[in-house]
Amino acid sequence: MGALLRLTATDYQTYFNGVQFVHFLLGPATVAVGVPLYRNRALVRRNLLPMSAALIVGSIVAVASAVGIGSIIRDLIGTI
Repeated sequence: MGALLRLTATDYQTYFNGVQFVHFLLGPATVAVGVPLYRNRALVRRNLLPMSAALIVGSIVAVASAVGIGSIIRDLIGTI
């Protein structure tokens, strides 16, 4: 993120003003995920391999979906 801000010559205050709402919600969201994970840490450890596989597959599907949708939109815009 720092490299992108430097590349676009955006000062930190301008960036922070734009992401302040997301920054505000990030703390409660982290706790909302972290507390159940901590309470179920034994279950998480037992299922670490399937959870890791699901995260990897989900990440690949997310990237492929974004690229696919972008390609479809590009083709649609090109035909208009």
